[in-house]
Amino acid sequence: MAKKETPAVPTFTPQAVDSFSFPMVTAEERAIAIRAAMGQLNSKKKIIVHANEAPNTYELRRPTGIINVDVVLAGGFPAGSINEISGPDGTGKTNLALLICRMHQQLYGEHASIAYACTEMHFDYKRALEVGVAVPVPDEIIHQWELENLERGLPPYTEEQRIAFKRKVGEFQLIVGHVGEEILEVTTELVQLNMYGLIIVDSISALLPAANADRDLDEALKMAARATLLTNFVNKVQPILRDVSVANLTTIVLIGQARANNKKKYDWEPDWLPTSPYAVRHSSVFRLLLNRGSKIKKPVKGHKTDPVVGHVTRVHVDKAKAGARDGVVCEYEFYHQDYLPGGIEFEDLVVGAGIADGTLVKEGQKVELRQKDTGVVLYTHKGSLVGLTEVIKENRELFFTMYKEILHTHGITCLFR
Repeated sequence: MAKKETPAVPTFTPQAVDSFSFPMVTAEERAIAIRAAMGQLNSKKKIIVHANEAPNTYELRRPTGIINVDVVLAGGFPAGSINEISGPDGTGKTNLALLICRMHQQLYGEHASIAYACTEMHFDYKRALEVGVAVPVPDEIIHQWELENLERGLPPYTEEQRIAFKRKVGEFQLIVGHVGEEILEVTTELVQLNMYGLIIVDSISALLPAANADRDLDEALKMAARATLLTNFVNKVQPILRDVSVANLTTIVLIGQARANNKKKYDWEPDWLPTSPYAVRHSSVFRLLLNRGSKIKKPVKGHKTDPVVGHVTRVHVDKAKAGARDGVVCEYEFYHQDYLPGGIEFEDLVVGAGIADGTLVKEGQKVELRQKDTGVVLYTHKGSLVGLTEVIKENRELFFTMYKEILHTHGITCLFR
């Protein structure tokens, strides 16, 4: 019987470095070759740069004004980014968008620049003013409001009221196109202009291409048409935001609807899912899912029982980049206008957060703003917390200093301006 041969075991012989195809050159020769190649690649448009030359706009943030939301967003929405806010009807998506506009105006003053695209209905001037956004109201609308008051036996507007209706802070433009392509093309042009700090599209769920605008389509066909429209938009805007030759500081916030998550299996999964197409979800730096929480009841004079004066808004950070963590949930309270004009007080939230995390320290009849890591006292208020709240309503630079120190206490460093 023939002896069975044992198959040969393949051996690996380490090769000398110079036997690889990667050329062995000096560091100087490699640098010269790389720079020559970069020159050729960048002959028409700059597409490759040295790491220390590439702009990074994410350090600049667009805060919401709601301190606990900005903590989970690592300071706010980044400049030069696409972001998404989704949620079912009545969860406060538009309110949050308007609050972001309000904070942007407070930060930048006459240098604020906002464009707001309305796709579902006319821009609600009354709601914007109630939330605290400074937007000049057309004379026709002021006249209509006055007629409503006169019919109820109220006096005509005073000169001071008319001036307030016309108050302007920086630039605030409305994008009022009729079809999806028109609205998104204008939005793309404004991003290219790089003169707007904030562009809101409210909402992408109402966008339809011109070819389908007058057709009665079922929901599946509408979603498909909308997906194509928004995918084309993202494909045009992303190269503008990522252009290495210039730092584009435009922050885009897209508002959209959400559907129930019927496949939810685990507690950490969101109750709702965005209906936006893949391109939007993939390109968004932050994607927030809003949901209405519990009702807020407070004692009100003239009511035997505590009426509902607001509700809790739950914010689920469904996706987060640029220094934040996804999967985090936070909450904030939003009140009815007849209970709290503006719906929310940025200053109350900041003082409360500062006391909670030790950035503000109350000792006797004074309150100190301290750098928690160094112990350095930045400001001393002689009086109550309520008094401090009133001070920072007037002293906005102190408010922003306090805001930044609270973020720093949570390990967050960023720029607002």
